[in-house]
Amino acid sequence: MRRTTLNFLVDTVALLFMAGMIATGLIVRYALPPGTGGRASIWGMGRHDWGDLHFYVAIGLLVLLIVHLSLHWFWTYVIANKLFASMGFPHRAETAGANRPSGVRRAAIGCVTFAMLVGLIGGFYWLATQDMTTSEQGSIRRRAQAEGRSPGRAVPMRGENDTGNADIRGSMTIVEVADFSGVSVERLKSSLRLPADVPDDMRLGRIRREYGLSMSQIRDVVASVSDSMDDS
Repeated sequence: MRRTTLNFLVDTVALLFMAGMIATGLIVRYALPPGTGGRASIWGMGRHDWGDLHFYVAIGLLVLLIVHLSLHWFWTYVIANKLFASMGFPHRAETAGANRPSGVRRAAIGCVTFAMLVGLIGGFYWLATQDMTTSEQGSIRRRAQAEGRSPGRAVPMRGENDTGNADIRGSMTIVEVADFSGVSVERLKSSLRLPADVPDDMRLGRIRREYGLSMSQIRDVVASVSDSMDDS
């Protein structure tokens, strides 16, 4: 396949992925805004399903952009070299027409650039997920630690502290609810009358749609099981 044809195909597919990313983003932001949960769907897909699709389209676009950059790496290298030269950084006088930089040098710089990009993304994700709790969860955990109890068991579910129950959302998975409430995954599935083969990472929003449950019913079940464990 000719280089120009390959460039055209990659750029065309990248454009389609970009359009898909914008379209799914508009659906998640405006057509199915936060709070719709399992109450609304488009073509059989709820807000969380569209959010997953949006994420995968974004990953596909990132891969295509990396391919596009690799196909134009020599041009990128020369332009970057000129830019650094204009800023007073040490450089080698290399141009696209003569004194082409060695393939090893270009490959090394490409690997370093890619490693820096991965490091930036990974570092941002790591920082964003450190001690990721809601304000209610944070107060619950601190109160539980002060009283010498397990943070998982300290989730208030009923009565005067019923606000903690609202932290159980449709975006949470079964495992996350189990960790949050201190109830085992197996007991949680049994109490909700879910099949044992239901994936542990299935979101509550999808469980609502497939098994005819409401979020209030799920919260009440979790509250009941958690209270029974505290009383035992």
